[in-house]
Amino acid sequence: MAPASSLAKALPSIDAQWASLVDVLDAVDAPAYALLSTESGFPLKAHGYGVRDLVTAVRAAAGTFEARRAEIVVADDVATLELDSGTTQTVIAAISSRRGQHLLSVTAEGVSMPVLRAWTHHTATKFGALLDRP
Repeated sequence: MAPASSLAKALPSIDAQWASLVDVLDAVDAPAYALLSTESGFPLKAHGYGVRDLVTAVRAAAGTFEARRAEIVVADDVATLELDSGTTQTVIAAISSRRGQHLLSVTAEGVSMPVLRAWTHHTATKFGALLDRP
């Protein structure tokens, strides 16, 4: 693992990438949620969730990702799982870096799965590069 000081240097870039994702989700004219967490289940960034819902959301994303491993698709070093429940679409992406594995879960209503998949994959790739910085 990299020292905490190197993570502190990457935080402004991580915050900017998160803000970009939130801007896209805010443009959706329906409920949208995003969550970035550590492999151990600690929520790092959240959008659309109440504080009391964070631990449950992190556990649900991690549990679903683990339980449905056979459905995971890997592209450009990002493993993703797509979930479709009527008009609600969710993409969970595993991000591996020198700082360990992180999960990015993005859920939106009324958004096409290809659009949600592309944006989640793009964001996960960016986070992976940022978290890999020395």
